[in-house]
Amino acid sequence: MITLMTAVPGSGKTLYAISLIDEANKSGRAVYQNIDGLKPEMFDNPSIIFDAPADWRDTPDGSLVIYDECQQPHLYPANAKRGLVEDERLTAMETHRHTGHDLVFITQAPTFVHHHVRKLAGQHIHFYRARGIHGAMRYEWSHVCDSPNDRKEQQRADSVMWKFPKQYYEYYQSATIHTHKFRMPAKLKLLLCFLVPALVYLGYRFMYFSMIKPSEPALAKASAAEQVASTPTLQTEQQANVPNSPYNWTNTPETVPVMGCAANRKINRCMCFGANGVTLHMPHAQCLTVINSPLPRGITVKQQSY
Repeated sequence: MITLMTAVPGSGKTLYAISLIDEANKSGRAVYQNIDGLKPEMFDNPSIIFDAPADWRDTPDGSLVIYDECQQPHLYPANAKRGLVEDERLTAMETHRHTGHDLVFITQAPTFVHHHVRKLAGQHIHFYRARGIHGAMRYEWSHVCDSPNDRKEQQRADSVMWKFPKQYYEYYQSATIHTHKFRMPAKLKLLLCFLVPALVYLGYRFMYFSMIKPSEPALAKASAAEQVASTPTLQTEQQANVPNSPYNWTNTPETVPVMGCAANRKINRCMCFGANGVTLHMPHAQCLTVINSPLPRGITVKQQSY
């Protein structure tokens, strides 16, 4: 397969190529590449990693050939000639599958590489790295997309967020992949300027009212309890003040002087009377005690009027 990989510098395209090299190396496949600063000794089998010749046909059958910065003059740069292709390296790519080769071309934009390569490529991978994050959006088409940064074209592509594999950072020297720092968008900064004070204010109000409000329900409950407790008493007192009412009695104990008592032991009955001749209601034993000890005294009884 012929693969075209595009992205601006520092977007991770070379890092992705190294992951392809590592995969091929672990499977025992010979790799020919021209990546500047690559460290073959970092791979499991460095003996099958070689420098790529300018003519891919000079590599053994079944090889993986990777051309970084393929737009260089001695490789496969774009030109204005749209007619017959005279470079045999390009025309031989039409039957590259017969030899089992996989060719990978890496550049910044599709228009940088020769148009014959673009026509033959069966895979186009484009990376977009936003604001220095340690990853990039990976867009893939089954053909070369001339405008990979166009939103509509990206919607047609298979896309995924690709996180940079940090284990490959030591496999080569890069001047950009490790030095890019995350830059916060201006709109996000402005949002945080309003959001942080708002959160502080809401937190303060929550703490303030959480300390004050518990006393208010307590006061409300106490007031309700007092109202409920006082209501029966008020109703009872009002009912007791109604003349000739069956509720004309009081629960309040009174101290009434005993003016006299009479007992009939045959029928086992004893009664005491107050100053106004009203019968005093008291226990039978207490009535007998008053008769047996006839001294003037005040007795606390529940008096009922008739």
